[in-house]
Amino acid sequence: MTDHDEARSNRVARVVEAGLCHSCGACQAICPAEAICFRETVGGHFYPVVDEGLCTHCGRCRAVCSGIAANTALSRVLPPDPFRGVCLDSWIGRSDDAMVFAGAQSGGVVSQLLVDLLESEQVDACAVVRMVPGNPPRPTAFLARSKQEILEAQKSKYCPVPVLAVLRKIGQANHRIAMVGLACHFHGLSLIEDVDVDLASVVDLKIGLICDRTLTLAAVDCLLEKASHRGKSAQLVFRDRPRTGYPGDVTVQDESGDVSVLPKSERMAIKDVFTPARCRLCFDKMNVLADLTIGDPWGIDGADSDHGESVVIVRTERGRSAVGRGLNNVSLSLRPVDYEQVLVGQKIGTKRADWRAYCGAWHAMGEQLPEFYGRVVPHAPVTKGLTGMHRRQLERDRALDTHESREAVLRDARRATTAGRLRHYLIRGLGVARRLIWRVAKPRGEKGNSVD
Repeated sequence: MTDHDEARSNRVARVVEAGLCHSCGACQAICPAEAICFRETVGGHFYPVVDEGLCTHCGRCRAVCSGIAANTALSRVLPPDPFRGVCLDSWIGRSDDAMVFAGAQSGGVVSQLLVDLLESEQVDACAVVRMVPGNPPRPTAFLARSKQEILEAQKSKYCPVPVLAVLRKIGQANHRIAMVGLACHFHGLSLIEDVDVDLASVVDLKIGLICDRTLTLAAVDCLLEKASHRGKSAQLVFRDRPRTGYPGDVTVQDESGDVSVLPKSERMAIKDVFTPARCRLCFDKMNVLADLTIGDPWGIDGADSDHGESVVIVRTERGRSAVGRGLNNVSLSLRPVDYEQVLVGQKIGTKRADWRAYCGAWHAMGEQLPEFYGRVVPHAPVTKGLTGMHRRQLERDRALDTHESREAVLRDARRATTAGRLRHYLIRGLGVARRLIWRVAKPRGEKGNSVD
């Protein structure tokens, strides 16, 4: 290994090359030389780029990388079962503030908690993400300091966003913020704690979102193309409940205010095409390091599927206090729900099996596994064989950045989604055919429990 290679191995650049970057922003937050920025790749990843002229080769960026590293702090806070996490209480419900709920994606609980924290001066700001309209629209993290800014950040942006990078914008040592993030953001925050405890300690409350995966930024361009808005200034909402009802279709609004609606099926059809490989290697769908985990109430009996609600998992006493303030202020309307039902609704059993299969396929491809693999794998018994599907998906994910242009990426996406739809209809048709054959072939006297 040359001196140059050895220096690169100690930096986040090598993590990017290995396909393990989460785009969490921890590296940019911790870099003392401010040598790291994020740039969009041809496949839509949002990866850190190191300025060779500024880099001092200190290795801090690699040490806090949530995509690969597992240090003392992370090992200490990882729960006994990293797929389900600790649960003190679990709730389902919504915001009672008409303005907050009106613009929410689900029940508006995240936004309401943040508004309560700001108005009671429990925090100075909230780290959140908003979609900035433009050509093309792109998500960006910022520090919200008012209710209006919280409302501007409502609804999920299923894209890579380096949320932890906002920590660089905090000047005061005694600043307190609430952070809304994905599991990768809070893994990165735990890693930062080992390197710079003062920087990590400004986050007073961690509100985690349940996350199956993000999509690369090329997915935004794909949806814009489907809505005939690519190349024009526009705003995109992945799930616009206020306009289209729960759970929400995709909407694209141009500068004149005209709105195009894409059915939810269009977003679902491109998920496998634009999923980063690193997302498939993530075990933490339930955001187990957060103080509160919040998401859609899939599979919950009695959930309001017409108007939308949120499921709330309390993981720490700090999270319990935040929910308690909302209940006491009558800003939240919540009722208890069984955590086991939440886990079933989120298909955690399937997640365990898929995670093990994807990691096995990744290793078989000769790729490097994240350092936490040995700690997590005992909780993911082999219940699903290492199928060719897992490897094919990972190889397709890795190939996103090998295209010559964004147009080539979108062209390939069109072919892949068409093939996916054909497979879906074929499988569905075969199922119908099997049922018809079974009915025809069934003996005439076989009528279940009926009595002649």
